[in-house]
Amino acid sequence: MNTFRYIIKSLWHYRRRNLTVALGMAIGMAVITGALVTGDSVRQGLVRLVKIRLGNVDISVSAGDRYLTDSLAIRVSGDLGTPASAVLQLEGSVTAGGGTKRIPKVKVFGVDKSFRTVLGTASFVPPENEGEAVISDNLATRLDVAAGDEILIRINKPGPVPIDAPFVSNEDNIITVRVTIKEIAGKDLHGRFHLQNTQTAPFNVFISKKQLQKMAELDGLSNLILLDGQGKVDALLAEKSVNRNLSLADAGLNLARHPASGEWLLRTPRVFFDAATLAATEGVPSNKTKWFSYFVNEIRTGDRSTPYSFVSSLPGSQLEPGAILINRWMADDLTARPGDSVTLSYFMVGPLRKLTVEQARFRISGIIPMEDLRCDRLLMPEIPGLSDAGNCRDWETSIPVDLTRIRDKDEEYWNRFRGTPKAFINSDAAAGLWKNRFGNYTQIRFDSSALFKEIETGILSHLRASDIGFQFREPAREGEAAASTGVDFSGLFLGLSFFLIAGGIILTLLLIRLGLEGRKTQIGTLRSLGWPEKIIRRAFLLENILVAAMGSIMGLALTFIYSIVIFKALNGVWNDIVLTDTLRPVFKPATLAAGFGISMMVSAGTAWLALQRFFNRKTVELLQKNTPAGTPTGKGMTTGLTTTVLTTTVLTVATGIGAIFMVIIGLANFQSVGPTHFFIAGTLLLISLLLLSVRLIRYPGHNPARTLTLSILTRNNLLRNSGRSLSVILLFSIGIFMVIAVGANRKNAGHEGIRASGHGEGSGGFAFYMETTVPVADNLNDARVRAGYGLETKSEFVQMKKLDGDDASCLNLNRVSNPPLLGVPAGALEGRFTFASLLDDAGRDHPWRILETEMAGGVIPAIADQTVIQWGLGRKIGDTLKYTAENGDTLRLVLMGGLANSIFQGNILISETHFIRHWTSVSGTTVMQVASDPENNEAVQTEILRVFRDYGTDLKPATVKLAEFNSIENTYLSIFLVMGALAMLLGTFGLAIVLARNLQERRSEIALLRATGFGRGKILKLVLSEYASLLFFGTLAGGIPALVTVMPGLLNPVRDVSAGFLLTILLILIVNGLAWILILGRTMIWKKEIIHSLRNE
Repeated sequence: MNTFRYIIKSLWHYRRRNLTVALGMAIGMAVITGALVTGDSVRQGLVRLVKIRLGNVDISVSAGDRYLTDSLAIRVSGDLGTPASAVLQLEGSVTAGGGTKRIPKVKVFGVDKSFRTVLGTASFVPPENEGEAVISDNLATRLDVAAGDEILIRINKPGPVPIDAPFVSNEDNIITVRVTIKEIAGKDLHGRFHLQNTQTAPFNVFISKKQLQKMAELDGLSNLILLDGQGKVDALLAEKSVNRNLSLADAGLNLARHPASGEWLLRTPRVFFDAATLAATEGVPSNKTKWFSYFVNEIRTGDRSTPYSFVSSLPGSQLEPGAILINRWMADDLTARPGDSVTLSYFMVGPLRKLTVEQARFRISGIIPMEDLRCDRLLMPEIPGLSDAGNCRDWETSIPVDLTRIRDKDEEYWNRFRGTPKAFINSDAAAGLWKNRFGNYTQIRFDSSALFKEIETGILSHLRASDIGFQFREPAREGEAAASTGVDFSGLFLGLSFFLIAGGIILTLLLIRLGLEGRKTQIGTLRSLGWPEKIIRRAFLLENILVAAMGSIMGLALTFIYSIVIFKALNGVWNDIVLTDTLRPVFKPATLAAGFGISMMVSAGTAWLALQRFFNRKTVELLQKNTPAGTPTGKGMTTGLTTTVLTTTVLTVATGIGAIFMVIIGLANFQSVGPTHFFIAGTLLLISLLLLSVRLIRYPGHNPARTLTLSILTRNNLLRNSGRSLSVILLFSIGIFMVIAVGANRKNAGHEGIRASGHGEGSGGFAFYMETTVPVADNLNDARVRAGYGLETKSEFVQMKKLDGDDASCLNLNRVSNPPLLGVPAGALEGRFTFASLLDDAGRDHPWRILETEMAGGVIPAIADQTVIQWGLGRKIGDTLKYTAENGDTLRLVLMGGLANSIFQGNILISETHFIRHWTSVSGTTVMQVASDPENNEAVQTEILRVFRDYGTDLKPATVKLAEFNSIENTYLSIFLVMGALAMLLGTFGLAIVLARNLQERRSEIALLRATGFGRGKILKLVLSEYASLLFFGTLAGGIPALVTVMPGLLNPVRDVSAGFLLTILLILIVNGLAWILILGRTMIWKKEIIHSLRNE
């Protein structure tokens, strides 16, 4: 018989045993390949989502808080030869069911037919008639509405002027419209269109662009251009095209002739000229003059005063810095003469519209008649609510106006002269007094001899779209890159399934060794017959490799089942970690081949390891029928094993003492050490107990018994097959350790909420986390403002500006580079939250003050949640992020600190000062943290929801906000828990195999016991004591270290360790193990044929 025939015959003869080994290998194959398939499928699913949400849109041009003309999209489309669509994108909230169902943070798109063209689908039919809307399917589900139903939309009404600008009123800043649902757009109709890199579906409403423009008073204006680049246009080409086709109107500029003087007047609906636009006007060769007009509260001389007047600057050096010109009306009102001193009182507007009254003194240098060209009503800036008011009493401004001070003569002046300046001061003096972050001038005049085209070309040739806040992106490319570099689900599931894979390998190793032990006399016989050792080893290795191949093929079939189950869970009970229902398993041949190869290598390596240890035994030992594997013979116990025994003993004691020492330190410093400290201590104790089990079972020493008792007989039987016994203990102990250690770290929302109520915990001591669709411009801690809003309960607000970006929290599977920015007011978070890390211990005592630091090179210090830094961004403390400022400059943000688990996860925090400096036009605050006394929380919540019901408010208890992030962690832990439990089931399966094999080998022993008078019950008791002791020791070896690991939770009365849940799992697994022992033991012992085994002796 040649080697090949021997292998084939052996495979068939031992087919049942080989099938069992192959099944063990198949489990490992299915888990490994299933993890690779999961990673492929999630990546491909995220890439597919990019197409679902964007269609053919691959270039976007955002105007930020500005508005561009619809015609710009037409010009750019013709220039580039690609489809383009101008879209008006606003934010709002939607109400249905008579106000019972309200969804904030809804994207409202004003679209026309061109939108369908750039999407590349004929199925999406944009609403054309007023009063109609198309909504996304997820919004319809949340609102429980269908086509034909009505919904109420509240939209943040935009304005050309940032609401933080001086004197701008935020009254009437909400548009309310009732529409009928024309159609519900699913993902196939691009109803989930959005530009952010996230798999979470947005809530979208699409209405007629003309209707939205009309309601927002933005006729012919949009704020977003979408392009289908058709593979030939990138963001750079789009930017060049926009710059070539930019008009004054697109830049927010209005150029017109003065009706009296013929001069060209350049004004902006934003009131103040920004620095970039101001610099661009220098490119006009014509003579120009710059004017700055400001609204002052009072002009006083002596005991006489004039209320509420515009004061303007005079260009150049017409006036000395301390001089003032007044018009004749003002002179008569104050009975003032040249040389008199006057005092101007005016408001300066700070963050959150904090008003400070400032004063400046001037000397009257002259009086000009009302007919003077300088007394020009067109010098009044176009401030909505002020310049367009019919009379003084109709003024709507952000500053308090005392109507009792307005006299009849003031009304008469307004009716005749409107906002004609009553006084003029030096231009530099005006800039010094009234300079603000929005600009220094309100009007520029060019010489009447200049041509319109000359002025327009001079300005636009020096003005880039990016200088005024236009942003050019490639959302499709960015989305695909973010998806491909996002969460690695292959590595994730390999990690989560580590103990299940390890259990499969240990079980496979056990099965192979059991198979070899059953054939040890065969191997000894082959040696005795003269077969070369090399040939025997090769034959058995090839045989096991063929079994491994069979197991891997079986594993491929299991992979399909395993993957389908995993994706059912990801789209169901584990949906928290993906937040999308569109993921489907994808089976790539290359991935399946890679999994097959890895499985073959692991299985073959396992077989080789088992064979190496087995073939090292002597021939005479193999031929001895009753010498089990692993039983030391000859001089082994006194020579070669001595060093191993000593090493094992030393390691057992060292790891055990180390674990006890760490526990003592942890208990003594309980408040300062983290859970990781106790996890390390538990792991050391687990290693110590496993080494102890090796020492006691594999190297027990010589302890002759004078009498044979049940316990001694149990001990001897366990020692006889030490390898098998250790395998069972190893499987059980590790499985139980992971089940308890992982399961106990699940976070309970209610208990976590109590723990997080302190200032140093995840909530920072805040009761609520609040976001609004409509910005809140006022200081909600100011008594006057609170009275105006109707806030009566005791509460405190920390208000933050927000720059939108891609969510970087654990809720997003994509890898992002520019998370949202939050501007933190100075001192607002002092003493709140816990820092997980700081750069070089910077600001250890007062870490929040780092944000106010002015760093070299204009670098901005930033803080983020440690989870965001490590996982969302793939960065570390000290790394730099790049952002684009409003003026187009590239900014560098350095990560100076990482917060422990906090409500700010997903955002980057910088100081409000830096935020305002670089993103001037981001007005109002949309993110707030609310502090209140626990007994007032319910009243505060009710009041906030009532007061801000039209603001699109999303108000959550801070603990609920934390729970949203904790749910992700809990889901990962649940997966780990399930895999650990499956590993323990493998342990019980291994126990059953060991038990069945041992009982099969011990048939003669059992028969002899029966023949000498031992009853079946006593023999069953012996078997139960043997294997229950393995089960017990495995549970003990894993359970005690696990309890050390969860000690922080056990000693913290407000932390939930899910004890009942864990005990239930442990009880099920232990009962399952005992059931196997009892059933198999009873079946074997009660067999009548067992007595015939004596005949084989």
